[in-house]
Formats: sequence, C-alpha cells, structure tokens
Amino acid sequence: MSIPFLSVRPQAIKLKVKPQYPSRLLGGTALTITKENGDYTFDFDISELNEVVSASADSYVVIYDSATGVYSKIKVSNL
Repeated sequence: MSIPFLSVRPQAIKLKVKPQYPSRLLGGTALTITKENGDYTFDFDISELNEVVSASADSYVVIYDSATGVYSKIKVSNL
C-alpha cells in the first residue's frame, strides 16, 4: 500500500561544539598549574616533595640528569 502524500525521511541533527582541551587539569603536591590567556603553565617544585628514607627493592625511582636534561626510571634494586 502506498500513501502518495506521506514521505518519511530520517532527519540529521548537526551541532557545532567548540572543543575545550584540556577540559580539566589537576595539580597536586609539588605541581602547580596556572592558566593565562588560554595558555597552561606547569610548575614542578621538587622542594615540596617528601624525602623517601626506604623503599622496597621492587620500587622504582625517577632521576633527572641535568647534564642531558633526561629523566629516567630506575628500579631501586639497581641503585
């Protein structure tokens, strides 16, 4: 059966959304995040970190070589 005056077509909804990346940034101990004119700045202050007196052999530490500017992850048992 055909109904000549009825025409059903799927409709599409188009939305324009302005992206907001990053949508959420969280700081924490030794990490301060500031936003100015849409630019984010990350400040990391090592003096705010606690000194670790002991750690298990399976733990890892991150070290920074100031001569090369490279961070490295090293297992405590290898120190």
